[in-house]
Amino acid sequence: MRYRILLSIVAICGAVCLLAGVAAADYYVGLTHGTNKVRPEFAIPTDNTFHLFAARNEWEPFQVLVMDDNGLTNVDVDITPFTGPGDPITDVEPYRVAYVPVTADTISHKPPNLNNVGDWPDGLIPFVDHFVGETRAGAPFDVAAGRNQAVFVDVYAPEDQTPGDYTATVTVTADGHAAWTGTVTLTVWNFTLPNSLPIASQYGFNQSEACAWHAAHGGTSSCSDLIDRYLLEFARHRMSTYGFARSGPSYTWNDANQDFDWDWTDYDAINAPYFDGTFYRPGYKFSATLLPGVPGGKPGNVSEDVWEQAFWGGWAAHFREKGWLDQLFYYLPDEPTPDQYPAVKDLAQRIHNADPDLQTQVTEQFEDALAGPIDIWDPDEPWFSDSMPWAPYPEAYDARRALGEKTWWYNCVSANFGFDWANHMIDYPSSQMRIWLWLTRRYHFEGILFWETVFQYNYTDPWESMYIGMWWVQGDGTLFYPGTPDHIGGATDIPIASLRMKYLREAMEDYEYFHLLDDAGYSDWVDDLTRTVAPKSYIWEHDWQKLLDARERAAKKLLGTLDEIPPAPPTNLHATAGDYSITLSWTPPGDADLAGFDIWYGAYEGDRYFAGSVGKDVTTFQINDLEAHRPYTVWMNSFDDAGNRSADSASVSATPTAPADDDAGDDDATGDLGVADDDGSPSARANADEHHISTGCGGGR
Repeated sequence: MRYRILLSIVAICGAVCLLAGVAAADYYVGLTHGTNKVRPEFAIPTDNTFHLFAARNEWEPFQVLVMDDNGLTNVDVDITPFTGPGDPITDVEPYRVAYVPVTADTISHKPPNLNNVGDWPDGLIPFVDHFVGETRAGAPFDVAAGRNQAVFVDVYAPEDQTPGDYTATVTVTADGHAAWTGTVTLTVWNFTLPNSLPIASQYGFNQSEACAWHAAHGGTSSCSDLIDRYLLEFARHRMSTYGFARSGPSYTWNDANQDFDWDWTDYDAINAPYFDGTFYRPGYKFSATLLPGVPGGKPGNVSEDVWEQAFWGGWAAHFREKGWLDQLFYYLPDEPTPDQYPAVKDLAQRIHNADPDLQTQVTEQFEDALAGPIDIWDPDEPWFSDSMPWAPYPEAYDARRALGEKTWWYNCVSANFGFDWANHMIDYPSSQMRIWLWLTRRYHFEGILFWETVFQYNYTDPWESMYIGMWWVQGDGTLFYPGTPDHIGGATDIPIASLRMKYLREAMEDYEYFHLLDDAGYSDWVDDLTRTVAPKSYIWEHDWQKLLDARERAAKKLLGTLDEIPPAPPTNLHATAGDYSITLSWTPPGDADLAGFDIWYGAYEGDRYFAGSVGKDVTTFQINDLEAHRPYTVWMNSFDDAGNRSADSASVSATPTAPADDDAGDDDATGDLGVADDDGSPSARANADEHHISTGCGGGR
């Protein structure tokens, strides 16, 4: 409940309150987690204490929210270092959140959800930047009447931090008002995230677009320094870009040898730190770069095969010598259509002819017609077929991995249509970005790809509009804001990360937890956790707090403190058929920490479809939109406060009716059918036709 601490309270309690350290303010202030995406029109939580949890070598964010019915001027926020059992934690970075306007004509959500009209938080203006240490326009700031203003605060727990609880004091001041104080506690867990990336994270980055914007609007004259800062910002968010190389090697054609003479000196001097992991923290390196296409200028006496094999073979030889060959891949034509498959396959084979260890990658779902010379399969998230009733099914990618091929996936504007797929858009909850890495681990993809991060730099000022009219989306393809002095103050141009990049960093850190658990021998446990949080690519947990709870469960597993005793399953299941529906009733178990139930159903042996979850006090559930006259099997699990799931209950069966049926009624039967894992395929798969869609946003521009 929102409340106000009035100045009159100070007058009443006088010295007693002051001696007790109670601060008062006649405006609303509250603390919440950094992934609680609060729009400025919303009421705010007014907690004056908040608790964060982080591993060592992890960033963890919180927010300070300020609001007043009549508006505020000259608001400032101060955060002390975090003090506790070890050295003070001093890497504390506050940012004033900037907002993106969304109108009825510029809503990403399709079909449009008019509740999304309004301002959305996304840009982050630093108080003091972490590149050159300049004071920026983050604070002080004014707050308009009746709107809240968020201050996003990043806190970093160093690799050698002593575990335990650390506290910091937050102080908010404003003209004509008393100061407000609150307390944030950070628990540092006794494990450390690695610097290296356990997953190929491939985000597009067009350097020329970034440099052009800053040259035209900013205060920088050095494109090289600017790109250094953008690449560092990727690293600070545990993200990798395949667009980091800033120079190609020098080469000339040697007609006598029918080969290229190479000079890699400048290329290595500029790019080696990004391959070797020496430009940021020890061991952190970008996970891939692009193998270029062959150049023009082929002499007439040289065959195409010789020209191609000499060029691509030269790249392979140098990268093998440097130990970088696994970071080099060729981006085949983007989102090919079936009629293009023969040409794509031929190109991939020619690259392998130059060197069999070169990797070819295609932004397309697995297709038999492409199999053979493809090394990295990269389907669009909506066309990964746990969502669709046609091949290739999820097990197809398990088969490719078993053959030594790699599987990545990507999302883009196509994720905005149809099912509830994760996406990178502004006018969606923070969980949209965080869940993508949970889904990635849930389906065992080894990499993620996203087409671009500065796309909007081509069209408008991103601070004024993030809407891309050609695809009807907000912010897709643009994760940075240009940090020019006219927008953020100071004198030096820097990149500005969006809130969405912060959410992605949180997701990358979650994935590091999974990686540590995998290394500790708990891969099956991680599979269960990610399936629980995300039963399907379009059915997953949207509540930011519940995602934090699941992350804490992973941390406790690493720490050896996790409650892993599951509850008993429900009993006395009874299924009653209705029109296109089945109503299920049951008796709850008596476990003291019981939290609720998951309901599952299937039409064929091997099906396992998630119907929904209910709380512990619910004893009935109706599954709707079923097919009449088809028998369905239904069963349940219990889950407890710690997230433990019971074994499957006994199953029951019922056959939905249609309204005209005269014999509608109870068609009840019980028995354990031994239902398989929830990667079962929809019954409609049997009638699948060949399909293809091109969204034009895979990347590789």
